[in-house]
Amino acid sequence: MRKNATIIGCYVKYPIICSVAALLVIGLSGCSIVEFSQKDTIPYNTDIMSGYLRTGLKISSSADVIEEMGLPEYELFSQTKSAVASAGQSKDGNKKWFKMTVFGETGPNAQRKYILIADERPRTLMASPRASAIFECQTILDKELASKPYSSESAKLVAVLQQIKDNALKDFKEVNKDNNVLAVCTGIANQALSAALTHMQASPAAAAKLNSVEGVPFSNMSFNKGLIQMGIEYDLVTVKIQMGSIVEKLKITREKDLETIETEAW
Repeated sequence: MRKNATIIGCYVKYPIICSVAALLVIGLSGCSIVEFSQKDTIPYNTDIMSGYLRTGLKISSSADVIEEMGLPEYELFSQTKSAVASAGQSKDGNKKWFKMTVFGETGPNAQRKYILIADERPRTLMASPRASAIFECQTILDKELASKPYSSESAKLVAVLQQIKDNALKDFKEVNKDNNVLAVCTGIANQALSAALTHMQASPAAAAKLNSVEGVPFSNMSFNKGLIQMGIEYDLVTVKIQMGSIVEKLKITREKDLETIETEAW
């Protein structure tokens, strides 16, 4: 009661100041509520990636992938005889993503899978660029390619990356015809693979670091900086590419980690 009396007394003594303060509070609160109500609802990256991670090459069937991979409330599906893909984007179009699984060739189960999450938010005043993207893919290593003689391990890795890029280009063409978001996302993924491969071909020795924690940096037209890692475990090849502002964040984290321990990425 005493507290309320104090507030009322303050208002009586300083009516203009209190009125302005009240309007500011209401105004600021109103802006926050409007901003929140207008925010786009999009899934977390972990939710987007969960279906991709649950898809097992040589294990998952097309029915498994359709059940596990998509987020129907956020994504549109595209399907062909040999591939299933889904894609979504935020309301403002800045954030886009796609997932894709390819079947056939050596069996009815998954043979290749891809995922890209791109956030193309522009540079903001007095802040670093926020645009970034991650691209990952996994494929079954071609036996004929693996058995060929190579001048070095680096040359073999470049040849494997070349095949991954060629397969990706073929796979992407199958699903991006009727879905504009898929077309944009697969274009970003293909551009990243092409830029990384061009760098490897120009500097084959750099490929030796593909399976290390440092990875191999390269220039990327859409996101400026890129970093690629590639590991081969038995007959599975995994490629991970980071682009844009996330590369610098990973570099800082990696440098801190390397101060205490040096580990392999795969």
